[in-house]
Amino acid sequence: MNNLKNKTEKPRKNTKIPNAFWEDYEKVCPSFEAISSMEENRDVYALSYLAIASASIPNYFTYYRSDVQVSPHLYMAFWGESGCGKSACTDFVSILYDINRKMREESILQIEKYREQVKTKSINPSVEREPPVRKILFGSNITDAGLIKVLKENENGGLISSSEISILSKAMSNDFGANISGYLRSSSHHELISKDLGSDSFGIFIERPRLALLIAGTPKQAEMMFQNNVENGLFGRFCFYKMDFFRNQRLDWEEENDESKSHAKFLAKKDLEEIFFSLKSRQSPLFFWATKEQKKDFITYMNLLMEKFEKIDDFFGSLVARFSMTAWRFTMLFAIFRQKENIQVLEKIQCSDADIAMSINLCEFLLSESVLLNRQMSKKWEKKVRYDESFVLSKMNRFFSTHDFSEAAKKLGNVSYRTSSRWIEKLTAQKRIKKTSKGSYETVSAE
Repeated sequence: MNNLKNKTEKPRKNTKIPNAFWEDYEKVCPSFEAISSMEENRDVYALSYLAIASASIPNYFTYYRSDVQVSPHLYMAFWGESGCGKSACTDFVSILYDINRKMREESILQIEKYREQVKTKSINPSVEREPPVRKILFGSNITDAGLIKVLKENENGGLISSSEISILSKAMSNDFGANISGYLRSSSHHELISKDLGSDSFGIFIERPRLALLIAGTPKQAEMMFQNNVENGLFGRFCFYKMDFFRNQRLDWEEENDESKSHAKFLAKKDLEEIFFSLKSRQSPLFFWATKEQKKDFITYMNLLMEKFEKIDDFFGSLVARFSMTAWRFTMLFAIFRQKENIQVLEKIQCSDADIAMSINLCEFLLSESVLLNRQMSKKWEKKVRYDESFVLSKMNRFFSTHDFSEAAKKLGNVSYRTSSRWIEKLTAQKRIKKTSKGSYETVSAE
Protein backbone atom coordinates (compact mmCIF):
# COMPACT_ATOMS: atom_id res chain seq x y z
CA MET A 1 0.00 0.00 0.00
CA ASN A 2 2.87 2.40 0.77
CA ASN A 3 4.36 1.81 -2.69
CA LEU A 4 1.01 2.48 -4.29
CA LYS A 5 0.60 5.65 -2.26
CA ASN A 6 4.03 6.91 -3.24
CA LYS A 7 3.30 6.16 -6.90
CA THR A 8 0.04 8.11 -6.94
CA GLU A 9 1.61 11.07 -5.14
CA LYS A 10 4.48 11.31 -7.63
CA PRO A 11 4.07 14.52 -9.63
CA ARG A 12 2.83 14.04 -13.18
CA LYS A 13 4.17 15.88 -16.22
CA ASN A 14 1.92 17.60 -18.73
CA THR A 15 -1.24 16.79 -16.81
CA LYS A 16 -3.76 19.62 -16.70
CA ILE A 17 -7.09 17.93 -17.47
CA PRO A 18 -9.22 18.00 -14.27
CA ASN A 19 -9.48 14.90 -12.07
CA ALA A 20 -13.26 14.76 -12.57
CA PHE A 21 -12.59 13.65 -16.14
CA TRP A 22 -10.07 10.96 -15.20
CA GLU A 23 -12.35 9.40 -12.59
CA ASP A 24 -14.78 8.36 -15.33
CA TYR A 25 -12.20 7.93 -18.11
CA GLU A 26 -10.26 5.13 -16.43
CA LYS A 27 -13.43 3.03 -16.12
CA VAL A 28 -14.25 2.99 -19.85
CA CYS A 29 -11.94 0.20 -21.11
CA PRO A 30 -8.46 -1.34 -20.48
CA SER A 31 -6.58 1.02 -22.82
CA PHE A 32 -8.17 4.08 -21.19
CA GLU A 33 -7.25 2.77 -17.75
CA ALA A 34 -3.63 2.20 -18.83
CA ILE A 35 -3.35 5.74 -20.23
CA SER A 36 -4.92 7.21 -17.09
CA SER A 37 -2.29 5.52 -14.90
CA MET A 38 0.66 7.01 -16.83
CA GLU A 39 2.83 9.45 -14.91
CA GLU A 40 4.03 11.43 -17.91
CA ASN A 41 2.02 12.99 -20.73
CA ARG A 42 -1.22 11.17 -19.98
CA ASP A 43 -3.16 14.22 -21.20
CA VAL A 44 -1.30 14.11 -24.51
CA TYR A 45 -1.78 10.37 -24.97
CA ALA A 46 -5.46 10.48 -24.02
CA LEU A 47 -6.22 13.31 -26.45
CA SER A 48 -4.09 11.96 -29.30
CA TYR A 49 -5.63 8.50 -28.85
CA LEU A 50 -9.10 10.00 -29.22
CA ALA A 51 -8.06 11.75 -32.44
CA ILE A 52 -6.48 8.57 -33.81
CA ALA A 53 -9.49 6.49 -32.84
CA SER A 54 -11.89 8.99 -34.41
CA ALA A 55 -10.33 8.26 -37.80
CA SER A 56 -10.47 4.50 -37.30
CA ILE A 57 -14.12 3.83 -36.51
CA PRO A 58 -16.03 3.10 -39.74
CA ASN A 59 -19.78 2.47 -40.12
CA TYR A 60 -20.61 4.48 -37.02
CA PHE A 61 -22.71 7.64 -37.01
CA THR A 62 -25.30 9.71 -35.21
CA TYR A 63 -27.42 12.77 -35.82
CA TYR A 64 -26.37 16.10 -34.37
CA ARG A 65 -29.57 18.02 -33.78
CA SER A 66 -32.06 16.39 -36.15
CA ASP A 67 -30.71 16.57 -39.67
CA VAL A 68 -26.88 16.62 -39.52
CA GLN A 69 -25.33 13.16 -39.83
CA VAL A 70 -22.09 13.07 -37.88
CA SER A 71 -19.13 10.69 -37.66
CA PRO A 72 -16.66 10.88 -34.75
CA HIS A 73 -13.72 12.48 -36.63
CA LEU A 74 -11.77 15.05 -34.57
CA TYR A 75 -9.25 17.81 -35.25
CA MET A 76 -6.58 17.91 -32.51
CA ALA A 77 -3.62 20.33 -32.29
CA PHE A 78 -0.85 20.50 -29.69
CA TRP A 79 1.40 23.51 -29.29
CA GLY A 80 4.30 24.50 -27.08
CA GLU A 81 7.84 25.80 -27.05
CA SER A 82 10.57 23.94 -28.89
CA GLY A 83 11.88 21.07 -26.76
CA CYS A 84 8.68 20.54 -24.72
CA GLY A 85 8.12 17.06 -26.16
CA LYS A 86 5.44 17.70 -28.78
CA SER A 87 6.45 14.59 -30.69
CA ALA A 88 4.68 12.59 -27.98
CA CYS A 89 1.38 13.48 -29.62
CA THR A 90 2.16 11.17 -32.55
CA ASP A 91 3.58 8.29 -30.46
CA PHE A 92 0.33 6.33 -30.73
CA VAL A 93 -0.09 6.74 -34.51
CA SER A 94 1.87 3.51 -34.97
CA ILE A 95 -1.10 1.53 -33.63
CA LEU A 96 -2.73 2.16 -37.03
CA TYR A 97 0.11 0.70 -39.08
CA ASP A 98 -1.35 -2.82 -39.23
CA ILE A 99 -4.80 -1.53 -40.15
CA ASN A 100 -3.28 0.69 -42.83
CA ARG A 101 -1.21 -2.19 -44.21
CA LYS A 102 -4.20 -4.56 -44.36
CA MET A 103 -6.29 -1.95 -46.16
CA ARG A 104 -3.58 -1.49 -48.78
CA GLU A 105 -3.16 -5.26 -49.22
CA GLU A 106 -6.91 -5.71 -49.74
CA SER A 107 -6.90 -2.85 -52.25
CA ILE A 108 -4.03 -4.39 -54.22
CA LEU A 109 -5.90 -7.69 -54.44
CA GLN A 110 -8.97 -5.86 -55.75
CA ILE A 111 -6.86 -4.01 -58.32
CA GLU A 112 -5.25 -7.25 -59.52
CA LYS A 113 -8.66 -8.85 -59.83
CA TYR A 114 -9.97 -5.84 -61.77
CA ARG A 115 -7.04 -5.86 -64.19
CA GLU A 116 -7.50 -9.58 -64.79
CA GLN A 117 -11.17 -9.00 -65.58
CA VAL A 118 -10.21 -6.21 -68.00
CA LYS A 119 -7.89 -8.62 -69.79
CA THR A 120 -10.66 -11.19 -70.12
CA LYS A 121 -13.03 -8.38 -71.20
CA SER A 122 -15.53 -9.21 -68.46
CA ILE A 123 -15.30 -5.56 -67.37
CA ASN A 124 -15.47 -2.46 -69.53
CA PRO A 125 -12.80 -0.04 -68.18
CA SER A 126 -14.57 2.94 -69.74
CA VAL A 127 -17.63 2.18 -67.58
CA GLU A 128 -16.11 0.74 -64.42
CA ARG A 129 -12.94 2.35 -63.12
CA GLU A 130 -10.03 0.66 -61.41
CA PRO A 131 -10.52 0.52 -57.63
CA PRO A 132 -8.28 2.87 -55.62
CA VAL A 133 -5.60 1.96 -53.09
CA ARG A 134 -7.37 2.59 -49.82
CA LYS A 135 -5.58 3.66 -46.64
CA ILE A 136 -6.20 5.27 -43.30
CA LEU A 137 -3.01 7.33 -42.92
CA PHE A 138 -2.72 10.40 -45.15
CA GLY A 139 0.35 12.60 -45.64
CA SER A 140 0.50 16.13 -44.22
CA ASN A 141 2.50 17.56 -47.13
CA ILE A 142 -0.52 17.65 -49.38
CA THR A 143 -2.06 19.75 -52.16
CA ASP A 144 -5.66 20.68 -52.97
CA ALA A 145 -5.82 17.92 -55.56
CA GLY A 146 -4.11 15.42 -53.25
CA LEU A 147 -6.56 16.03 -50.42
CA ILE A 148 -9.53 15.78 -52.77
CA LYS A 149 -8.13 12.49 -54.10
CA VAL A 150 -7.66 10.76 -50.75
CA LEU A 151 -11.04 11.93 -49.45
CA LYS A 152 -12.73 10.66 -52.63
CA GLU A 153 -10.97 7.28 -52.51
CA ASN A 154 -11.51 6.70 -48.78
CA GLU A 155 -15.17 7.21 -47.98
CA ASN A 156 -14.65 6.29 -44.30
CA GLY A 157 -12.02 8.99 -43.98
CA GLY A 158 -8.54 8.85 -42.53
CA LEU A 159 -5.95 10.62 -40.41
CA ILE A 160 -3.47 13.37 -41.22
CA SER A 161 -0.84 13.40 -38.48
CA SER A 162 2.39 15.35 -38.07
CA SER A 163 4.45 16.66 -35.18
CA GLU A 164 5.50 19.48 -37.53
CA ILE A 165 2.46 21.68 -38.09
CA SER A 166 4.55 23.87 -40.40
CA ILE A 167 4.37 21.17 -43.10
CA LEU A 168 0.60 21.53 -43.32
CA SER A 169 0.57 25.31 -42.91
CA LYS A 170 3.12 25.71 -45.73
CA ALA A 171 1.05 23.41 -47.93
CA MET A 172 -1.97 25.64 -47.25
CA SER A 173 -0.08 28.81 -48.10
CA ASN A 174 1.27 27.84 -51.52
CA ASP A 175 -0.57 28.09 -54.83
CA PHE A 176 -1.42 24.39 -54.89
CA GLY A 177 -2.95 24.41 -51.40
CA ALA A 178 -5.03 27.57 -51.41
CA ASN A 179 -8.30 25.62 -51.00
CA ILE A 180 -7.12 23.25 -48.25
CA SER A 181 -8.55 25.43 -45.47
CA GLY A 182 -11.98 25.29 -47.10
CA TYR A 183 -11.76 21.54 -47.61
CA LEU A 184 -10.79 21.06 -43.95
CA ARG A 185 -13.74 23.15 -42.80
CA SER A 186 -16.14 21.20 -45.01
CA SER A 187 -14.72 17.84 -43.92
CA SER A 188 -15.13 18.73 -40.25
CA HIS A 189 -18.90 19.10 -40.70
CA HIS A 190 -19.13 16.48 -43.48
CA GLU A 191 -20.36 19.10 -45.92
CA LEU A 192 -20.31 18.60 -49.68
CA ILE A 193 -16.98 19.20 -51.41
CA SER A 194 -17.17 19.79 -55.15
CA LYS A 195 -14.50 20.62 -57.67
CA ASP A 196 -15.11 21.60 -61.27
CA LEU A 197 -12.57 19.98 -63.56
CA GLY A 198 -13.55 21.83 -66.71
CA SER A 199 -16.15 21.60 -69.47
CA ASP A 200 -15.09 18.11 -70.54
CA SER A 201 -15.53 16.55 -67.11
CA PHE A 202 -18.34 15.95 -64.63
CA GLY A 203 -16.08 17.15 -61.80
CA ILE A 204 -15.60 15.65 -58.36
CA PHE A 205 -18.28 15.48 -55.68
CA ILE A 206 -17.65 14.17 -52.16
CA GLU A 207 -20.97 14.07 -50.35
CA ARG A 208 -19.79 13.32 -46.79
CA PRO A 209 -16.04 13.92 -46.53
CA ARG A 210 -14.51 12.57 -43.31
CA LEU A 211 -11.11 13.44 -41.92
CA ALA A 212 -9.25 13.51 -38.60
CA LEU A 213 -6.24 15.69 -37.86
CA LEU A 214 -3.48 15.29 -35.27
CA ILE A 215 -0.82 18.00 -35.49
CA ALA A 216 1.67 19.83 -33.28
CA GLY A 217 3.92 22.86 -33.49
CA THR A 218 5.55 25.79 -31.74
CA PRO A 219 3.58 28.94 -30.87
CA LYS A 220 4.93 30.67 -33.97
CA GLN A 221 4.01 27.69 -36.18
CA ALA A 222 0.52 27.57 -34.65
CA GLU A 223 0.15 31.28 -35.35
CA MET A 224 1.13 30.74 -38.99
CA MET A 225 -1.46 27.97 -39.27
CA PHE A 226 -4.39 29.65 -37.51
CA GLN A 227 -3.85 33.43 -37.51
CA ASN A 228 -5.80 33.84 -40.74
CA ASN A 229 -8.20 31.00 -40.02
CA VAL A 230 -10.07 32.39 -37.01
CA GLU A 231 -12.80 34.34 -38.74
CA ASN A 232 -13.46 31.63 -41.34
CA GLY A 233 -14.15 29.04 -38.61
CA LEU A 234 -11.21 26.62 -38.99
CA PHE A 235 -9.82 27.64 -35.59
CA GLY A 236 -13.12 26.76 -33.94
CA ARG A 237 -13.11 23.28 -35.43
CA PHE A 238 -9.91 22.32 -33.60
CA CYS A 239 -9.25 21.11 -30.08
CA PHE A 240 -6.06 22.69 -28.71
CA TYR A 241 -3.68 21.67 -25.94
CA LYS A 242 -0.72 23.72 -24.73
CA MET A 243 2.23 21.57 -23.70
CA ASP A 244 4.39 22.96 -20.92
CA PHE A 245 8.17 22.80 -20.88
CA PHE A 246 9.86 20.84 -18.08
CA ARG A 247 13.56 21.39 -17.51
CA ASN A 248 15.68 18.37 -18.42
CA GLN A 249 12.64 16.32 -19.34
CA ARG A 250 14.42 14.84 -22.35
CA LEU A 251 17.19 13.55 -20.07
CA ASP A 252 14.82 12.22 -17.44
CA TRP A 253 14.40 8.75 -18.91
CA GLU A 254 12.83 6.12 -16.68
CA GLU A 255 12.22 2.49 -17.54
CA GLU A 256 8.94 2.69 -15.67
CA ASN A 257 7.68 5.40 -18.03
CA ASP A 258 8.78 3.41 -21.10
CA GLU A 259 7.07 0.27 -19.83
CA SER A 260 3.83 2.05 -18.98
CA LYS A 261 3.76 3.69 -22.43
CA SER A 262 4.45 0.38 -24.20
CA HIS A 263 1.70 -1.31 -22.18
CA ALA A 264 -0.76 1.48 -22.95
CA LYS A 265 0.08 1.34 -26.67
CA PHE A 266 -0.39 -2.43 -26.71
CA LEU A 267 -3.85 -2.15 -25.14
CA ALA A 268 -4.77 0.85 -27.32
CA LYS A 269 -3.91 -1.10 -30.46
CA LYS A 270 -5.84 -4.15 -29.23
CA ASP A 271 -8.97 -2.19 -28.32
CA LEU A 272 -8.96 -0.10 -31.49
CA GLU A 273 -8.43 -3.03 -33.85
CA GLU A 274 -11.25 -4.91 -32.11
CA ILE A 275 -13.59 -1.96 -32.76
CA PHE A 276 -12.34 -1.33 -36.31
CA PHE A 277 -12.70 -4.88 -37.62
CA SER A 278 -15.99 -5.48 -35.79
CA LEU A 279 -17.53 -2.40 -37.38
CA LYS A 280 -16.02 -3.10 -40.78
CA SER A 281 -17.61 -6.56 -40.87
CA ARG A 282 -21.10 -5.25 -40.04
CA GLN A 283 -23.66 -5.34 -42.82
CA SER A 284 -25.27 -2.11 -41.63
CA PRO A 285 -23.84 0.96 -39.83
CA LEU A 286 -24.02 1.24 -36.08
CA PHE A 287 -26.15 4.12 -34.80
CA PHE A 288 -25.30 6.15 -31.70
CA TRP A 289 -28.15 7.65 -29.72
CA ALA A 290 -29.07 9.35 -26.46
CA THR A 291 -32.35 9.70 -24.58
CA LYS A 292 -34.33 12.96 -24.62
CA GLU A 293 -33.30 13.58 -21.02
CA GLN A 294 -29.63 13.08 -21.87
CA LYS A 295 -29.89 15.45 -24.83
CA LYS A 296 -31.64 18.00 -22.64
CA ASP A 297 -28.88 17.75 -20.02
CA PHE A 298 -26.22 18.03 -22.73
CA ILE A 299 -27.79 21.22 -24.12
CA THR A 300 -28.11 22.66 -20.60
CA TYR A 301 -24.44 22.03 -19.88
CA MET A 302 -23.34 23.55 -23.19
CA ASN A 303 -25.47 26.65 -22.59
CA LEU A 304 -23.81 27.09 -19.19
CA LEU A 305 -20.42 26.86 -20.88
CA MET A 306 -21.54 29.43 -23.43
CA GLU A 307 -22.51 31.85 -20.68
CA LYS A 308 -19.16 31.30 -18.97
CA PHE A 309 -17.04 31.91 -22.06
CA GLU A 310 -19.14 34.83 -23.30
CA LYS A 311 -17.94 36.69 -20.23
CA ILE A 312 -14.42 36.47 -21.64
CA ASP A 313 -15.37 37.55 -25.14
CA ASP A 314 -18.28 37.14 -27.55
CA PHE A 315 -16.03 35.17 -29.88
CA PHE A 316 -15.54 32.46 -27.27
CA GLY A 317 -19.27 32.26 -26.69
CA SER A 318 -19.78 31.52 -30.36
CA LEU A 319 -16.88 29.08 -30.17
CA VAL A 320 -18.82 27.03 -27.61
CA ALA A 321 -21.70 26.70 -30.07
CA ARG A 322 -19.37 25.19 -32.68
CA PHE A 323 -17.64 23.09 -30.03
CA SER A 324 -20.88 21.36 -29.11
CA MET A 325 -20.49 19.12 -32.16
CA THR A 326 -17.01 18.19 -30.94
CA ALA A 327 -18.45 17.39 -27.52
CA TRP A 328 -21.01 15.09 -29.14
CA ARG A 329 -18.21 13.33 -31.00
CA PHE A 330 -16.34 12.76 -27.75
CA THR A 331 -19.51 11.20 -26.36
CA MET A 332 -19.72 8.87 -29.37
CA LEU A 333 -16.14 7.72 -28.83
CA PHE A 334 -16.52 7.11 -25.10
CA ALA A 335 -19.72 5.14 -25.71
CA ILE A 336 -18.28 2.78 -28.35
CA PHE A 337 -15.13 2.07 -26.35
CA ARG A 338 -17.23 1.34 -23.27
CA GLN A 339 -19.42 -1.13 -25.20
CA LYS A 340 -16.88 -2.51 -27.68
CA GLU A 341 -17.58 -6.14 -26.76
CA ASN A 342 -21.19 -5.81 -27.95
CA ILE A 343 -20.61 -4.13 -31.32
CA GLN A 344 -21.52 -7.21 -33.35
CA VAL A 345 -24.88 -7.80 -31.65
CA LEU A 346 -26.10 -4.25 -31.10
CA GLU A 347 -28.23 -2.35 -33.61
CA LYS A 348 -27.48 0.92 -31.86
CA ILE A 349 -25.35 2.17 -28.98
CA GLN A 350 -26.75 4.37 -26.24
CA CYS A 351 -24.40 6.66 -24.39
CA SER A 352 -24.24 6.69 -20.60
CA ASP A 353 -24.51 9.69 -18.31
CA ALA A 354 -20.80 9.24 -17.56
CA ASP A 355 -20.00 9.57 -21.29
CA ILE A 356 -21.75 12.95 -21.40
CA ALA A 357 -20.13 14.11 -18.16
CA MET A 358 -16.67 13.23 -19.51
CA SER A 359 -17.34 15.08 -22.75
CA ILE A 360 -18.52 18.23 -20.98
CA ASN A 361 -15.58 18.21 -18.54
CA LEU A 362 -13.13 17.68 -21.37
CA CYS A 363 -14.69 20.35 -23.59
CA GLU A 364 -14.68 22.94 -20.81
CA PHE A 365 -10.97 22.33 -20.37
CA LEU A 366 -10.22 22.36 -24.11
CA LEU A 367 -12.17 25.58 -24.59
CA SER A 368 -9.93 27.22 -21.99
CA GLU A 369 -6.96 25.96 -24.02
CA SER A 370 -8.45 27.61 -27.12
CA VAL A 371 -8.57 30.86 -25.17
CA LEU A 372 -4.84 30.51 -24.40
CA LEU A 373 -3.90 30.08 -28.04
CA ASN A 374 -6.18 32.89 -29.17
CA ARG A 375 -4.51 35.20 -26.67
CA GLN A 376 -1.12 34.06 -27.89
CA MET A 377 -2.04 34.88 -31.48
CA SER A 378 -3.76 38.20 -30.83
CA LYS A 379 -1.12 40.92 -30.57
CA LYS A 380 -3.81 43.31 -29.36
CA TRP A 381 -5.12 41.01 -26.65
CA GLU A 382 -3.41 42.65 -23.67
CA LYS A 383 -4.50 46.03 -24.96
CA LYS A 384 -8.00 44.73 -25.53
CA VAL A 385 -8.67 43.30 -22.08
CA ARG A 386 -7.42 46.46 -20.38
CA TYR A 387 -10.39 48.44 -21.68
CA ASP A 388 -13.60 47.95 -19.73
CA GLU A 389 -16.90 49.85 -19.63
CA SER A 390 -15.49 52.45 -17.21
CA PHE A 391 -12.62 53.31 -19.53
CA VAL A 392 -14.91 53.71 -22.53
CA LEU A 393 -17.34 55.81 -20.48
CA SER A 394 -14.48 58.14 -19.52
CA LYS A 395 -14.04 58.92 -23.21
CA MET A 396 -17.70 59.91 -23.71
CA ASN A 397 -19.14 63.41 -23.69
CA ARG A 398 -21.90 64.22 -21.23
CA PHE A 399 -24.50 63.29 -23.84
CA PHE A 400 -23.75 60.38 -26.16
CA SER A 401 -25.49 57.76 -28.28
CA THR A 402 -25.29 53.98 -28.39
CA HIS A 403 -23.42 54.36 -31.66
CA ASP A 404 -20.86 56.71 -30.07
CA PHE A 405 -20.22 54.25 -27.24
CA SER A 406 -19.95 51.15 -29.44
CA GLU A 407 -17.65 52.89 -31.93
CA ALA A 408 -15.35 54.04 -29.13
CA ALA A 409 -15.30 50.56 -27.60
CA LYS A 410 -14.45 49.05 -30.96
CA LYS A 411 -11.74 51.59 -31.69
CA LEU A 412 -10.11 51.43 -28.27
CA GLY A 413 -10.23 47.70 -27.57
CA ASN A 414 -11.71 45.97 -30.62
CA VAL A 415 -14.82 45.26 -28.54
CA SER A 416 -17.87 43.90 -30.35
CA TYR A 417 -21.21 45.69 -30.59
CA ARG A 418 -22.85 42.99 -28.47
CA THR A 419 -20.36 43.46 -25.64
CA SER A 420 -20.62 47.27 -25.75
CA SER A 421 -24.42 46.93 -25.52
CA ARG A 422 -24.05 44.81 -22.39
CA TRP A 423 -21.71 47.44 -20.96
CA ILE A 424 -24.35 50.12 -21.52
CA GLU A 425 -26.92 47.97 -19.72
CA LYS A 426 -24.48 47.47 -16.85
CA LEU A 427 -23.71 51.20 -16.56
CA THR A 428 -27.43 51.99 -16.63
CA ALA A 429 -28.13 49.47 -13.87
CA GLN A 430 -25.32 51.04 -11.82
CA LYS A 431 -26.97 54.45 -12.39
CA ARG A 432 -23.76 55.83 -13.85
CA ILE A 433 -25.66 56.77 -17.00
CA LYS A 434 -29.33 57.37 -17.70
CA LYS A 435 -31.34 56.95 -20.84
CA THR A 436 -32.71 60.21 -22.24
CA SER A 437 -34.35 58.78 -25.37
CA LYS A 438 -34.05 55.76 -27.62
CA GLY A 439 -30.35 55.16 -28.26
CA SER A 440 -29.31 58.29 -26.32
CA TYR A 441 -27.75 58.55 -22.84
CA GLU A 442 -26.42 61.07 -20.35
CA THR A 443 -23.61 60.54 -17.87
CA VAL A 444 -24.58 60.86 -14.21
CA SER A 445 -22.20 62.90 -12.11
CA ALA A 446 -21.07 61.38 -8.85
CA GLU A 447 -22.47 63.23 -5.88
